[in-house]
Amino acid sequence: MVWKRLTKGAAVLPILLMTGQACSETLLEKRAIDPNSVPFWNIPATLESLDEESQRLRQRLEELPSLEDSLQIDAYGYHSSYLPRVDTLPDKPRWTVTIEVPHKGGVQEIYLVPAADRREPNMPGYGFPKRFQIKGIDFDGVERLLVDYRGKDFPDPGRLPVRLLLETRRYESIVLEVYRGQVEVNKEFFALDEVALRASFYLWRLNKVNTSGSFDAPPFWSSDYLIDQKTSMGLPVQPHPDGRQYDQDFVKRFDGVVSEPIVIELDLGENRRNGELVLYPAQPPEGVFVPGYGFPGTMTFDIFRDVEGSEERKHLFGGWPVDLQNPGNNIIRLLLGGREGRWLRLTFEDFPVYQGASTFGFGEIELTEARESMSRGARVTSPSLPDSDQEALQRLTDGLSGGRTVIPLLPWLDELSARRDLQGELDDIEGAKRSLSRRWSEGIELSLSVALWGGASVLLVVVGVGALLQRRKFAALRRTIAKDLHDEVGSNLGSVRLVAERLQQDTSGPDAQRDLSDLVLMAREASASLMDVVWMTDKRSLKMSELVPNLKKRAERVLSGVELEVKIEVEPPDLEVPLAVRRQLMLFFKEAVHNCARHSGAKRVRLEIELNGSSFRLELCDDGCGFDSAALRDGWGIDSMRDRVEELHGTFILNTSPGKGTTVGFTIPLKGLLKVYRSGYQSSN
Repeated sequence: MVWKRLTKGAAVLPILLMTGQACSETLLEKRAIDPNSVPFWNIPATLESLDEESQRLRQRLEELPSLEDSLQIDAYGYHSSYLPRVDTLPDKPRWTVTIEVPHKGGVQEIYLVPAADRREPNMPGYGFPKRFQIKGIDFDGVERLLVDYRGKDFPDPGRLPVRLLLETRRYESIVLEVYRGQVEVNKEFFALDEVALRASFYLWRLNKVNTSGSFDAPPFWSSDYLIDQKTSMGLPVQPHPDGRQYDQDFVKRFDGVVSEPIVIELDLGENRRNGELVLYPAQPPEGVFVPGYGFPGTMTFDIFRDVEGSEERKHLFGGWPVDLQNPGNNIIRLLLGGREGRWLRLTFEDFPVYQGASTFGFGEIELTEARESMSRGARVTSPSLPDSDQEALQRLTDGLSGGRTVIPLLPWLDELSARRDLQGELDDIEGAKRSLSRRWSEGIELSLSVALWGGASVLLVVVGVGALLQRRKFAALRRTIAKDLHDEVGSNLGSVRLVAERLQQDTSGPDAQRDLSDLVLMAREASASLMDVVWMTDKRSLKMSELVPNLKKRAERVLSGVELEVKIEVEPPDLEVPLAVRRQLMLFFKEAVHNCARHSGAKRVRLEIELNGSSFRLELCDDGCGFDSAALRDGWGIDSMRDRVEELHGTFILNTSPGKGTTVGFTIPLKGLLKVYRSGYQSSN
């Protein structure tokens, strides 16, 4: 979009453009969608609701205009100098942009239009500053802090312009101070396409800007382009409601070079207030990539009023030449001051020549007042063009440009603002859906895995108890335990253990004693497994500092009757353990404790856990029988324990020999706990 200046002697009438997007603090706040706050059992229903909301937002976004890649071939904007990257926020700004306020007037808002990265095919936003503040300098030199984004990164606006509200008053200058920019290859910088200041109902025509450091590379990057009012935003249009692409621009190609002016006249039908004249460039024919195709170089305009009771037109004002230049894929807006008139006469000269022939064209010529079009459907005539072109001239007021619906600028900016807000909501919802889907998948995987592991233990307990009671002719007790296990497994596993321990005291014979000892161990392990299932599935997130005490509890449950010494040295890091990693650690520890309780015959066991900022060390040491590690027996699960540790990028520890006890454990770097693993290994029970 382009500002221009009309001149007649010393009179100056700025051509105004409002670029921007409502970007208040409330719109910039991150919408809070916390997937971890959703109960596990409610995830499917929540996903369904989020899908419905996502579809609603997508449908609404389809109805809103969007920025498209512009045919702008120069004046990309301002690019700062490159500075070395710094990790901490500096005390003083790294770059400053000082904007002189025209006529020392009042300012209500500042508009920052992001630059476009033209190295990428979809031209994403480029170099928008992350940490900055904006100051207003009064006439007496007093600085006022108007906008402060030094404490947190400013949300990436992409290509959409940003509008920031200021404290309304008169300033001599507005200063943008950038403390942190974007980083590329350890170099820091920032970039902007355009800046603008709004005063009351219009934007100032900025004449002077100073920058502390810039990367100048005309005709692409320069400090001057920061206020040239030429941007990559494109035209204020949106797709036609029926989805079709209409070819409705007026383009006239002559046989040769034309030097005579072309006069175009719009008849509004009655006197109407004319706030602004907006000129839309024509879209070039397919296969021709010429920005501002057919756009004339100069224009003179006149407005005439319909005087009631008179056959003559009254000249309201005009007659001033306007230097149009080529706007590229931007509109040009001329402030007309809201004067009431019926006829608008435009005289164009200096037509571009393409392949040896002059070309003249516009996408739309629109007169607006505030948010409303005054010229939609107005009659268009031209005494300079043949009768065969008169019907095609009506395309200049048909409300279409480039086949898309023309929108007055202020509503267009409002809808761009709505698009940014809705797109932010949609991004949050899609992110929440991904997190919930991942939680659901991992939870199902863990539940199935632990259920199979715990279910096998429970089944062994039931079978063992059933066989023992049948041998002892305790059929009634077997039926009672079976019924209770069905009703409340967790509670009755404790009953099974108590019964087995009592029988162990009352029953003689080495075989019976051995069977009962195995039964007691299975009951303890099954109880511990069920408690782990409840604990792990109930936790939505888990820190390392929470995992360590649970390992101690499991050892105490399973190694009942053994003198257990626990030594824990923990410097709890703020590290969340992924669900799959949590499972690997618990299964490793289950295997180690199981082997100790079942095979070692130990009297004393020592559990050592050390957790510091870089590693996690666990060792389980017993004074039992030990074994020959070179002749491992099946069912001990040593290979799976080693595999689990190696997958976590750790070191497996196994020190043992016959008659000298066993030490088993691992040392794992904390960074190895940040990844998610899906491997399954065979357990010993």
